[in-house]
Amino acid sequence: MKRPRAPKVDLEARRAPVQERSKERVAKILGAAAALLDAGGLDAVTTNAIAREAGVPVGTLYQFFPNREAVLLALAEQSLDALTARFAPRLERPAGLDPIDGVIDTLRDAYVDIPGLAVLVGTTQGHPELEAVYATNNARIVGWVEALIAAEGASADARGAAIVAVEASDAVLRRWLRGRARGERGGERLLEHLKAMLRAYFGPMLAATRAPAKSAPPKRKK
Repeated sequence: MKRPRAPKVDLEARRAPVQERSKERVAKILGAAAALLDAGGLDAVTTNAIAREAGVPVGTLYQFFPNREAVLLALAEQSLDALTARFAPRLERPAGLDPIDGVIDTLRDAYVDIPGLAVLVGTTQGHPELEAVYATNNARIVGWVEALIAAEGASADARGAAIVAVEASDAVLRRWLRGRARGERGGERLLEHLKAMLRAYFGPMLAATRAPAKSAPPKRKK
């Protein structure tokens, strides 16, 4: 017997803000959702709570978003765009900067600093639409890491190495975020373990490209 399909949740924004006043209202709504996420987690976010926090009538919220999930999706897209902007400087890293430290530290700081992002990424696994947004973001990061690997000349399969590194890092970072939300200690050590794992993975690739070329032995005179 087939299971009945769950009803599809409408996640499309009802209308895009055009006027400055509408844009300000949407910004307040998304900012309020982020504040509620950071203060009380996912369960604290309802349309009524978002409207109260934003200082707008709940009817105004519904003019732009059909439900809570649509607000969360818009917030996730906005937050991940902010994360994307933080990675741009990493593509032109100063000489001597460890790219592994740079990428992991950038992610850590973004999750801590960008409102609502840590809770969204740490607690919304299994939500298909949000997971699709995260997958798109991971694909962007894979592209950046692939470019860094290729620039080093480190691997013929730069894309495969980038996918492994990003997906493994994503799993550890999500575990770190869940622990951080529960107030667990030792989270920074977990990130140091992640860096050590990535160095062990990429170390042989980088060593092969940075090893000095062996000169041919001098020919003996007859």
